Amino acid sequence: APAAPTAGQFFAYYDGVEFDVSNSIGMRLRAHTNGSAIGGLAGHSRYASGNAPGNMVGCIDDLGIWNRALRASEVAILATAGQAPELTPVESFREEYALAPDGSEDFDDLSENGLPNIFYFLFGMGDPGNISPPNLTVGANPEAGMPIIERSLNGAITFSYVRHLNQTEFDCLAKTSGDLLSWGDVDEPTTPIRPSSTTSTPLDDDYEIRHLHFENVSTRTFFTVVVESSN
Repeated sequence: APAAPTAGQFFAYYDGVEFDVSNSIGMRLRAHTNGSAIGGLAGHSRYASGNAPGNMVGCIDDLGIWNRALRASEVAILATAGQAPELTPVESFREEYALAPDGSEDFDDLSENGLPNIFYFLFGMGDPGNISPPNLTVGANPEAGMPIIERSLNGAITFSYVRHLNQTEFDCLAKTSGDLLSWGDVDEPTTPIRPSSTTSTPLDDDYEIRHLHFENVSTRTFFTVVVESSN
């Protein structure tokens, strides 16, 4: 078991990690008629930040008193007890727009426009209640939105869609088809219609636009992005 604190010493912790030990600061809580201070000066009773005479800079919103000195391992447990775990990007999206935390509403259609709620997260379109989500904008000032298809005069086609870089709950698979019946993943080498090249345009720390370039497209080609749960 971890060693018990040495009698007479004062131990200070920050977020459960010890950062100071002293024999000369702090005080014993005993019966007396003089004032006591926590975070402020009362005689020699204090533990201050040093930035202001006799007082700690900040505020104290929780206080506990034990009948013995706590071990470092016990302090570490207290420091993290009750703290909410950090949300994933998908969980933060659900919380922001009041969707079910368990994901049961991810594929519902809050806006009633035919788009599942989770598409708004995956394509960076914000509020899933927005009935008119934007189309993707490329060029000098790119903006997130629904996937788009661009055709050049020489017959080349570029299919562009937004993808989230920091989520692992969903797979977004770009697929092509020549007849709307058989679809192939463009990242699979056996897919008949595959891009000649791919490029990307960063949007921010979480999103980028992926561009699939198809040269000399001579047959009818269809594009889509299929969203599947990774779990």
